[in-house]
Amino acid sequence: MDASHYVYRLWDQESGRYIRQILTVGYNGITEEMLDFLQQCDNAEAQDYEDDVRHWDELVEDFKESFFRGSSNQTDVEILLTEVLPKLTDDQRNLVYDLLGNDFNLADLARRDGVSYQAIQNRFSKIKKRVKKIFSELGR
Repeated sequence: MDASHYVYRLWDQESGRYIRQILTVGYNGITEEMLDFLQQCDNAEAQDYEDDVRHWDELVEDFKESFFRGSSNQTDVEILLTEVLPKLTDDQRNLVYDLLGNDFNLADLARRDGVSYQAIQNRFSKIKKRVKKIFSELGR
């Protein structure tokens, strides 16, 4: 669309899908300045999101590294599988499997689960703390 229109997606809870909304200059009091402002906000939000994704993807990689201590040491893998993962909740284990085994990133999981990126970040942070605590309790 041209600069006289602004299109955004809105989550429709009832239908369980996104719907398109179109704002047009000259209708319902919409001005070019309003559309310019919305575009500037979108650009800033997109940059912030990209920065967050890079940051959190780096943390996920650190998390993977901490699981295996930077090696393919069979003992660490066995400890992870037999002593650490069973102490997590089912939802936490599933998130770990998705990150490590299915190679999803946090943004993929947020989209798939229909939750905010922040919600997935929070879940991941709790799991990371829990895993560190369990490894510490095990003297690792």
